[in-house]
Amino acid sequence: MFSSKSFVECLKASCGLWLFCMAFAASLSVGSVQAEELHAGDIDLEIDGSKLITHNGRYFESELVLTGTGASQLYRSEEPGFVSAPGLLSFDPDPAAESQEEIGFNVLGPLLYWDGGELTAPASGLNLNLLFGLAPPVTVNGNSTGVTTGFSLGAATNPNGEFHQHFVFEMAASAPMGAYGVLLELTPAGLSTFTKSDPFLIVFNRGLAVEAFESGVDAMVQVTAVPEPSSIALAGLGVAGLAGAALRRRMRKQ
Repeated sequence: MFSSKSFVECLKASCGLWLFCMAFAASLSVGSVQAEELHAGDIDLEIDGSKLITHNGRYFESELVLTGTGASQLYRSEEPGFVSAPGLLSFDPDPAAESQEEIGFNVLGPLLYWDGGELTAPASGLNLNLLFGLAPPVTVNGNSTGVTTGFSLGAATNPNGEFHQHFVFEMAASAPMGAYGVLLELTPAGLSTFTKSDPFLIVFNRGLAVEAFESGVDAMVQVTAVPEPSSIALAGLGVAGLAGAALRRRMRKQ
């Protein structure tokens, strides 16, 4: 016969199991949100046929933040990074393997500068430095011309072929207020077989109000002739492009 005590113990056990399941589901949800936040604003990479493309647009925004103290102060950003779904790059633990593929980059032309009202030449001697690991830095300024060959960002970072890397972008603490833009392309490195990406623009905000910064972004988009994200979304690149547009709208409201 089923006693009332047994019934109560069974009920407690059931409630405990239910609470555990709810907590576990919540932890998965939080983990998913944290993963999305980790990649928020990153440049989504994809290979379309044999061409490497920036899936979520052709221009991207970032903020330069003053770091360090005294003579060691610098304006710095590690955003945006570069991320892909699993399987973008073949993975082989042997660096000499023929299947190993890597992503590099080139800088296309000079450093762009918007002073809050117009595009003009950046301050003489002011550099934007791009750094990654132990590779020698790549420097771009207002006098840069042609194509500056960058360094390799490496291959897939885990066995499922997913790629996720960030450079460091740095400028001197004396950098005047304004928006700074750099035009890049991603290229095959090592033994890679894909073809390079179309040019894309990264624009950094150094202290401008949102409206002034967005005006600078628009001006640089026009002068570099990279497409607006709205046209890319209309071309059907899907959820990633829409997420990028939503992030841009949120930035404008801040």
